[in-house]
Amino acid sequence: MSALVYSLKDVADKLGCGLSKIYTLIETKKLDARRMLGRTVVTNDELQRFIADLPPVELGKSHLKGKPRKDKPLRAGEQPRRGAA
Repeated sequence: MSALVYSLKDVADKLGCGLSKIYTLIETKKLDARRMLGRTVVTNDELQRFIADLPPVELGKSHLKGKPRKDKPLRAGEQPRRGAA
C-alpha cells in the first residue's frame, strides 16, 4: 500500500532530484503541495499526475543542451575510448 502523502524530501528522492528542484516545481505551479500539521506535503495523486503529465521522450533527437561535445585529440600513446569512432 502506498502512502497518501509524501514529504518534500520523499518526493525529491522518488523523482531523483534535489529539494531545490521540488521547491521550484511548487513555485512555478507545476507541482501542487499542501500544508498538513505544519508540514508541506505532496499527495500521492498529485505525484502520479505530475509523472503522467511529463512529456514523452522523442527518440532520435539530441537531449544535450547547447553545443555537442567535441572529442579532444589523443595525446601521444593514448588509446581511444571504447565506443569512440
